Amino acid sequence: MRTTGIRDARVAPGGKPPEPKACPDRADSAAAEGPGAAARCGDGMPEPQSLARVWTPCAGDHEMPVITLRAERLAGLPEEGGCLRLRFRCLDEGDAYSEVEATTDRETVPGSIRLSDDPPSSAGVPEGDPGECVRVVAYRSPAAEQGPPDGLPAVGGPSFRGFVRQDRKWKAARVMLTPGRADMFARAKGILETDVLAGARVFVAGLGSVGSHVAIELANSGVGRFILVDHDRVEAANVMRHVGGLSDVGRYKTKVMAERIRDRNPFAQVETREARVEHSTEDLVRDLVVSSDLVICSLDEKEARLLINRVCVQEGKPMILPGAFRRAHGGQILFVKPRVGPCHQCFVTAVPDLAQDQEVATPQAAERLAYSDRPVAAEPGLSNDIAPINQMTVKLAITHLLGGRPTTMGSLAEDLSVPFFVWINRREAGTNFERLRPLQDNVNGMRILRWYGASFPRDEACPCCGDPGLFAAKKLAALGEAAAGVGLPKGDPQ
Repeated sequence: MRTTGIRDARVAPGGKPPEPKACPDRADSAAAEGPGAAARCGDGMPEPQSLARVWTPCAGDHEMPVITLRAERLAGLPEEGGCLRLRFRCLDEGDAYSEVEATTDRETVPGSIRLSDDPPSSAGVPEGDPGECVRVVAYRSPAAEQGPPDGLPAVGGPSFRGFVRQDRKWKAARVMLTPGRADMFARAKGILETDVLAGARVFVAGLGSVGSHVAIELANSGVGRFILVDHDRVEAANVMRHVGGLSDVGRYKTKVMAERIRDRNPFAQVETREARVEHSTEDLVRDLVVSSDLVICSLDEKEARLLINRVCVQEGKPMILPGAFRRAHGGQILFVKPRVGPCHQCFVTAVPDLAQDQEVATPQAAERLAYSDRPVAAEPGLSNDIAPINQMTVKLAITHLLGGRPTTMGSLAEDLSVPFFVWINRREAGTNFERLRPLQDNVNGMRILRWYGASFPRDEACPCCGDPGLFAAKKLAALGEAAAGVGLPKGDPQ
């Protein structure tokens, strides 16, 4: 017969324990803490009789609340009998308590962790500050062959007993640890599968529907250092395509993304700058580019993309420029490798129509593109249509950052060797893809829902990455042709 796994120590046999309640009253907790509460609490205080009821777990229970601690807390535990005070975020109506950085934020509740030689008695809760809502006891694990007490796992050396206070009663809770730095990249225990990218630094300029998702996926893949630049804040219209949600509206996108990255990897180094990429910030952009291993430019503004392109070429830094077409009917990615392949200026010169086909996702972008006599509508694409562009950008970035190291992804270096990639979401009317045959009738030809790689030569006369002499000669030739076209005599311009 299935058991609930939780029983009230005072309930008679056959009786029914009360239902779990929501988080404890935070005002009562704050009042009980008293003024001047320090990070470490002193000797234990006796429990009020009204809090003496204890719920104890049955072995194998998986429904009791969970307390999550950071593994590095083990190194900071005081000597036996001492107590380290912590703050916990109460989640899901008291079903989970997650340790957070020291704060007195009203969205958190107080708690503590104590080191002991012996496990706490199953008949009671260890003493502590009466204002606490979470208590954890760490004690030396029994011999491995004996197994952990009461079915509780031994994690990181010591074992743990946890207790949470709900509705003025104490209740047993499981204790879980997030990985420590040494275990963060361990495949069996950590949340990231490899530490080969931990030292890579990626500069992401623009944290919208592309940049925000790319940054998160790079963090998920093990990239350990980020530089995030965006001047904008999260708006309600952004959340359907952004990593941030409605609770983040009004916050800088950089701050939201730094928080999300650290939630994946608390040891990640994240530098944020709330700045617009423009001529006035070129010195800042240059400093950030120089300190990076890879630049990902997901900005919408043409001038900003050209500025970052020029700086990357001058500093010899690789850059990936992803972007969606109008209404996200497809997308394109250009991988700029200075002095090796074409830069963004080469691309704009070679295929200006394709370079100008970009998504108009915001009223600000629409205003920039509007004509004096005709407005341009903001027509953002679906998040689902942008996702393939984000994923391909991440794959290109990881392949580059691996730098030829022997991994299971090694073959991608050959598959992704060209500088330009196009993705087609649908046969959009008025585009070059309109007349493609339907997917089911076109197995071998060009079709939707797949990537196409393309190569084009670097422009030797490019004003950004080419020969300045060739560029000057090309401009003079163009001026001569223009002069001939209006009937002026050929020759050097006066």
